Amino acid sequence: MSLEYIYVTRHGFRSNWVVNPTTGDYTGFVRSPTGHPADPALTSHGVSQSQELAAHLVRRSTGPGRGAHAIPVPVERIYSSPYYRCLQTIQPFVHEASKDDQPGSVGSREQAPPPWWAVRCDPGLVDWFGPAPFEQPQPAPLQLLHSKFFPWIDLSYTDSGIVPLRNGESMAQLHARRP
Repeated sequence: MSLEYIYVTRHGFRSNWVVNPTTGDYTGFVRSPTGHPADPALTSHGVSQSQELAAHLVRRSTGPGRGAHAIPVPVERIYSSPYYRCLQTIQPFVHEASKDDQPGSVGSREQAPPPWWAVRCDPGLVDWFGPAPFEQPQPAPLQLLHSKFFPWIDLSYTDSGIVPLRNGESMAQLHARRP
């Protein structure tokens, strides 16, 4: 089967942060759930956007009203940046998708393969930072995100192997990255 559609979305509206360009110290305006200032949660507007995204992605049939139409194909797999705001953006969709998924007759949950809606986090799907004399921010560890916030992260996923340079990249380095 060939790939026909890819839905790409950016995270919902988030809280802001600032960075001291000399020291590389990041400061958030609102405390991040992960404790990383450059990994803030969504604002209330961003949460509304994530709910709208979920409503759009679960829409399956045409109906009356403006904009009521089926999405071309259902979502089969979810990949996400490991940043909190990105996972928070897809959370309402995962919640809706998991309601429709009926458990199979495989033995224990630990032995069963992850469901299609389990989110595969990839370190290559992160913000682009230009070169800097300091290390750029990193998302919280997947184990922490999985255990404290998002139990539907697929910890068995083997990532793409693409990892941005810790001190950022030039535009040429970004374009030259290959798995």
